[in-house]
Amino acid sequence: MKLLRQFPVGLLTSFCITLTAHAQATSQFELQAPPAIFGLSLARALTADVDGDRDLDVVGLGPLALVRNDGPAGFTDITALQMPSVLQILYDAAAFDCDGDGDVDLYLSGNQTSLLLRNNGAGTFAIAATFNSLPALQVVPADLDGDGDVDLVLATRSLLGGVDTVLVNNGTGTFTQGPVFGFGGFNGGGVAVFDHDGDGDLDLYFVGAQRLLRNGGGLQFTDVSSVYVAVPASLLFSVVAAGDLDGDGDTDILTMALTGSVDRILRNQGGVFVLDAGLPTASRTSAMALADVDRDGDLDLVRSHDASPLTLCLNDGTGSFVLAAARIPPFPIFSSHVCAADLDGDGDQEVLTCFAGGQTLLLRNRHLHLEVGAALRGQNSNVELWSEPGYAIADGLGVLAVGLVRLPSPLSLPPFGDLWLDPNGALLVTDSIPMSAGRRAFAFAIPAAPQLVGVELNVQGLVAAASGGVRLTALGIATIQ
Repeated sequence: MKLLRQFPVGLLTSFCITLTAHAQATSQFELQAPPAIFGLSLARALTADVDGDRDLDVVGLGPLALVRNDGPAGFTDITALQMPSVLQILYDAAAFDCDGDGDVDLYLSGNQTSLLLRNNGAGTFAIAATFNSLPALQVVPADLDGDGDVDLVLATRSLLGGVDTVLVNNGTGTFTQGPVFGFGGFNGGGVAVFDHDGDGDLDLYFVGAQRLLRNGGGLQFTDVSSVYVAVPASLLFSVVAAGDLDGDGDTDILTMALTGSVDRILRNQGGVFVLDAGLPTASRTSAMALADVDRDGDLDLVRSHDASPLTLCLNDGTGSFVLAAARIPPFPIFSSHVCAADLDGDGDQEVLTCFAGGQTLLLRNRHLHLEVGAALRGQNSNVELWSEPGYAIADGLGVLAVGLVRLPSPLSLPPFGDLWLDPNGALLVTDSIPMSAGRRAFAFAIPAAPQLVGVELNVQGLVAAASGGVRLTALGIATIQ
């Protein structure tokens, strides 16, 4: 056991931090305990900072739910307090500022009517408008007419040909019917919105109908599919995730195959979309999300499936994906939806997965992670610092700091992240320690003094990763019992 540097700062002089025996790192993602973090059964979820406190909250569908992110304190279901009652099936939702007042509003696509929920600025929502448009399986917020406000693209699904449409925002959150796109044949209900031709406005790719519509300005769209889409018409696609997969500066598209067991990449080659490599799957893909889960500068892929566990595929930087099964722990259920977001504010992306009628699960990303155990008088509080567990090319370096005072709101220190510990308060800081195999465990010795009951210990780490970059971890809090 090695005693690390200890600063004589009042109460903290009675504490010390020691290294514990090294334990082998396990998977990159950890299934958060307890597994059902919200106690809710959701079919879909999206994330947005609805209350303006700089962290991402969770909006759930099926049933409608609002879960507040309380940072180190976890998550709180505030649906009954801050959401209206909506008694219908909800297919998708979009979070965006509809009226330019600086907060996040919501559009909900339902099987009876669709709803616009306006935010009062503190994260409480009220129904502001209803729409009788067709239920949309995908809702994408985007400024399609270039007037500085957010419009909505609604993508439906139909075996007889979908009717996709645009709702145009007048800038105050009032929407009117815009262009309507009717496609013969199958329409898979997925749309990608991006600037295909580099002219500064946003174009539309409807993957089910395999139609690329170029925006000529003023919401005037032209079908250019015959020139720019080289995909066999016999293939049926749905679900879409779009992004620059190969680092060449343009947008590629990932789609779910409705026939067969292989999802496909539609590679953008000089503006022409061609069918590229397939991504095998054990069962039909229900949802997909692109996110740089290992912070190497490219987009990786997380997929949920109807009858097989969640899968993670890592991008090698050229748009080729490799299954990384070892980075996800054994998964207890199949899921209907997946999204990726930085829920703990440490700069890497967690994965939130839903299963209608089952559990809503959070997989914590330990690419950069701090875990603080219980704090009991007269015992050790165990603290773990994680960085690139099991896949680091070499040992990184980590520093751990413990303080009694934290800032009321984090101090942003780009590119290092958010500092929560008050630098003017008492701090106990370790020397820099090698992050052997991506994980380092510490034992924080807590004296048995009765007056310590109720004292909060604020813990934060600083990690220099082996792959490069220095980042602050999220804040960990332990209240002495």
